[in-house]
Amino acid sequence: MRCIIHCGAPKTGTSALQKALFFDLRDPRFQYFSGGYIDNGSHALEALFAEEPYCRRLYENHLASSRGRFPLYRQRLQRRLDQAVARCRRRGADLILSAEGLWRASPEAFSRFRRLRAYLVDQGFEVVLIAYLRPLLPWLASLYQQSLKFGNAEFGLEMFRELLNFQAIIEELWLVFGRANVSIYPYDTALFPGGCVVRHFCHEIGYRCPPGYRTSVNESLSRPACGLLLAYNRQRHRLPATGLHPGAEYAPLLRQLERLPGPPLRLHPSVLESWIPTVASQGAWLERELGLRLTPTTSAAMDPPGIPPGVDSAETLLAVPREVLHWLALRSGLPVLVRADTPPTEQTVAAAMRRLTGWWSHRLSLPRRASQRLRARLIHLQYGC
Repeated sequence: MRCIIHCGAPKTGTSALQKALFFDLRDPRFQYFSGGYIDNGSHALEALFAEEPYCRRLYENHLASSRGRFPLYRQRLQRRLDQAVARCRRRGADLILSAEGLWRASPEAFSRFRRLRAYLVDQGFEVVLIAYLRPLLPWLASLYQQSLKFGNAEFGLEMFRELLNFQAIIEELWLVFGRANVSIYPYDTALFPGGCVVRHFCHEIGYRCPPGYRTSVNESLSRPACGLLLAYNRQRHRLPATGLHPGAEYAPLLRQLERLPGPPLRLHPSVLESWIPTVASQGAWLERELGLRLTPTTSAAMDPPGIPPGVDSAETLLAVPREVLHWLALRSGLPVLVRADTPPTEQTVAAAMRRLTGWWSHRLSLPRRASQRLRARLIHLQYGC
């Protein structure tokens, strides 16, 4: 039996793959395990194989408190994983895990590799890994945008250093799992069947995927949407508490922001300049060891002439156009955003954003979320996902 681990990197179609394997695709020769999560199966592996207090903090900050006390939650996950392994043994099926959370160059992350492998080998699996890599400079903008969705209130990239140390991560993967068992692919939709990373992954492992299948999840936000979200994150602690878990608070907000049109978020060369030595050394190592050439590798290539300059500071990102304020005023019911001759304060914008997360928005989404949870529960009971 094989255990196929999709280990990232983050923002390379991981959410689309998790959704596809949980909801859409079935092949009796494979068993996908996510611990019952429909959005990010790597949370289950974090809770099982990460050391405390990291995994406990992840659980308390990002996962629903209704799942019970953490030790009991961890025991429940272990029981579910053991059941998935038993299913594989009965059917002679391969196990699939999604573990993008493992993609981090830190001693704790490396110890997770070893604990996960020890468990899988003890269960009789031959472990193989698949990962996708994006060009490093564009990837930084995508990572920063994703951090805004989780409440980041700063403008900066230092928090991503552990993710961009490709050499350290891949060398550790080779050491723990064996170089022959680790496959690295460039994340380039032009190279994927139908431009879909899910179909490429399925083709590589022999998973049956319907011709023409395509899905997308966790779509990018426009630059104006990122500016509004940054304002909300910076002022959120000054607003009255919603009483909602952060995931429930942000979900309706992000659904609204995904509909806001505008140019994509790009970072100014001055922001990326300090990363050039890292990008150059990592790129040279990838090309030498794996034959992968990830472009662009210069900050100038990220700021071509003829288009608006990239974002160079929090102030630049926060300065959204007046038509965006009209959009927010219409949806929040706060016309004061566009009545004054001067731009509204950051706190006024945040207050308008809070209206998009109000109780009515939460209540309106309850039937949809309840239906999704019920469907996920039935799938978990039937297929053990």
